[in-house]
Amino acid sequence: MAKLSFFGLVQDCSGAASDNAFDFERDYKFQDELLLDLQCDSQGIRVNEVPVKQFALLEFEKPVLAVPKCLVIGSKLDTDIQTSSCRLAFWGHLLESIEDKNYSTVLPRLKVYKEKCKNGVIDRASNQYEVIGKNMFKKETNIQLFVGLQVELSTGEVGVIESSFGQSGKVKIHIPGWYIQTSYTFFSPYTFRDNSDLHKYKEKQ
Repeated sequence: MAKLSFFGLVQDCSGAASDNAFDFERDYKFQDELLLDLQCDSQGIRVNEVPVKQFALLEFEKPVLAVPKCLVIGSKLDTDIQTSSCRLAFWGHLLESIEDKNYSTVLPRLKVYKEKCKNGVIDRASNQYEVIGKNMFKKETNIQLFVGLQVELSTGEVGVIESSFGQSGKVKIHIPGWYIQTSYTFFSPYTFRDNSDLHKYKEKQ
């Protein structure tokens, strides 16, 4: 028996990983489960966020002998053996073998992150280039940690957090003028995406 953890390589300009190697220098996105193409569509995952490679970390209860680059097959052991359904869950090839009993030499090297989102609303528009956002941060939050990160309005505009506004957790958001011309007089909820928070697997155990 083994504990499974899934993570994927999101497509970027540097290209996909080699089929015969695992790159510990890359950043990988945590996944709750192994994704299929149909699942990506149904869950509304953006095209540029669909993993081009998916990986699984197997933490076995007991040591298992394995040959480098061997075929690995996962089975659904909780499936009723009397049914005719397929019990195969996934398959792949062994890219990295771990000899350390507690995985302590490998887990700290894995760069796996979880994507975080914060939701808020636009309080008002200061001018055609700037809006004030609220209900996203607590008043004690250090806004400087989020300065420079992007926000996306429900109407499609994209802006950048410039600074805090007042003492209640509000923020100033700069939006290029040609974006905001069509929605200057409207209050719009927006979504904030933070992709900068990297978590190593050992920290999530």
